Amino acid sequence: MREWSQLTSGEVAGLDRRLPVLVPLGLMEAHGDHLPNGTDSLTAEYVARKAAEESPCVLCPVLHYGCEGSSFEYPGTLGLSVETLARVLVDIVEALVRQGFRKVIFLSGHGGNESAYRLAVDILARREVDVKCVYHNWWTLAGFTGVHHADAFESETAAAMGIRFERERAVDVKVTKTWFTEFSRARRYPQTGGTNGKPTEADVGRGRESVRVAVEAVKRLLQQAYETE
Repeated sequence: MREWSQLTSGEVAGLDRRLPVLVPLGLMEAHGDHLPNGTDSLTAEYVARKAAEESPCVLCPVLHYGCEGSSFEYPGTLGLSVETLARVLVDIVEALVRQGFRKVIFLSGHGGNESAYRLAVDILARREVDVKCVYHNWWTLAGFTGVHHADAFESETAAAMGIRFERERAVDVKVTKTWFTEFSRARRYPQTGGTNGKPTEADVGRGRESVRVAVEAVKRLLQQAYETE
């Protein structure tokens, strides 16, 4: 596997520039009392690494600080504004382009990072940067829908990846959507840590299969990117 952080300068210089660069994105974010704050980063990194082990690509280190969104007031959340993350993504892409890479795939474990990516793409387009880039949440790329924050799906897939899952601490929470944009989920649900769903129903066996499907989906994307001029 070609892992950016483990390569020397000379080894990076010798890489095939047709290779796509895979950049996992996460967030330090409260996930109730049953999952760790780093869940979004850890899951994105896991799926990206497993896919990269058998795919033509270069794996970059995970970016732990994403868009904090409505979870910013829960203890444990450490994130960036949309504007700040967008500028970080722009800088990463431009640095890769300067070194001759033209294909960048952002694989996120936090859905809220997409807004920053959209802003980054707008900036890159206006600067006429010669690059092909794309953003995917790993679960949506694999076709999973109806996924909620720190719910059974996130809990069982995290557990399947070997990430800490404290089932006995899990509490089911049903979040009622508002008609307006909610700035802070913690103000209505202060004790939930952002949970939305039924983590008590998580099944690790089902989680292992979901992770396998996700890894295969990322592998297909990487192969397609490599074969694209």
